[in-house]
Amino acid sequence: MDRDRIKEIAKEAETRYNWLMRSVIEVDDVTLDDLPKDRLRDFKPGRLYEFLPYRGEFGGRIIFECVKEGEEVLFKERYRIYVSQGVYGIERRDSPAYMEGIGRAIYRRIPDGAVILDIGCGTAKYLKTINDSERTILAMDMSRDLIEENRREKGLDRVHFFPGDAVDLSYIRDAEIDYLTGINMLNVLHPEDVVKLLAQGYRIARYGLLFGFTLPAKSDFWARLPEEDMDRVLSGLNDPSASLEEKVVAADLAFSGQMNLFNFVSRLCKEWNWTCRIFRFLDRYTMEKEAFFKTDDSEYIGYGNNALLKVLEYPTRLAAHLRDVPEGRFLIHAIGYGMEIYFLPEQALEEGEGLYYFDGGMDFEKVKALDEMREAIDHWRLPFDKGALDSMEKVPS
Repeated sequence: MDRDRIKEIAKEAETRYNWLMRSVIEVDDVTLDDLPKDRLRDFKPGRLYEFLPYRGEFGGRIIFECVKEGEEVLFKERYRIYVSQGVYGIERRDSPAYMEGIGRAIYRRIPDGAVILDIGCGTAKYLKTINDSERTILAMDMSRDLIEENRREKGLDRVHFFPGDAVDLSYIRDAEIDYLTGINMLNVLHPEDVVKLLAQGYRIARYGLLFGFTLPAKSDFWARLPEEDMDRVLSGLNDPSASLEEKVVAADLAFSGQMNLFNFVSRLCKEWNWTCRIFRFLDRYTMEKEAFFKTDDSEYIGYGNNALLKVLEYPTRLAAHLRDVPEGRFLIHAIGYGMEIYFLPEQALEEGEGLYYFDGGMDFEKVKALDEMREAIDHWRLPFDKGALDSMEKVPS
């Protein structure tokens, strides 16, 4: 793909992005929690709304679409737009978490010379793993703030960044790219948008789609989350000092959301006669003491320990003390997941080295977070005590 075409794509994506942002109607005095029923008539189905008080709470933008189901007016979250210094933010830029794992499991398996479109690139830290390659990389995100920052970031000079909506790729020509990629992307889309994205991927990507997951799926999209458990789930996911019960409930429900997504996509691929492979990967890295204690993981490791095992950033973690870790450093084992989709069997890449592939007939609804930790310990011979997971299983949920 030549530079003129790349500029054309970026310009069209940004034009559509600007139009979308201008269509958002701002509501400055209420949130959904305190929206009076008598004001619902003011909202039009199909229009986009942003309740401005959420900006202070979230540190970014949350944009909702108004929908009408029967006589009820509802608001579905459509876009969550991060800023570089948001309250919740996204994965810390100074943390090496999942960097090598994502690079090895997703990006570096794509052949040199390929054209890649990376959607929802965020801080683009994972793209640094292939910035020095011969691949052509286009990357888009809904956050103009992050796109501008990425353009100035060292180690990303070969990537072509532009703002854009990943669900609208109609301006990309048929088979114009080789691979569509995304990290922590499908899990933040509604099911109908996942279908739309996969269908567009089939049209624009010559060979296939590769996705990686290092964060829990958004519970309200994919997990069957009882309303009465919402507070416990939010506390367990976001608060390191939450009770063990809250952490277990949060892990189970968030994990089930990720597995429900895998089942959903697997069934779609089977209907469409595509090849879908889902795998588990391991990222192992060390951090200096000062850097480690700036991360959320440090809240979970416990006194006297210097090693940690985590699955998809869930609050359930295992800590241990290992003798072979240098003084003042911490060893982190991070388990993530990947999904490969190919439109023809012969287009499939060779299975990645060190990846654990699930059986094609796997029912992911039966996969549990604690069982995944046990299997990971066995598969990669990790130095953690599986018996420590038993106490978590006995916590009532």
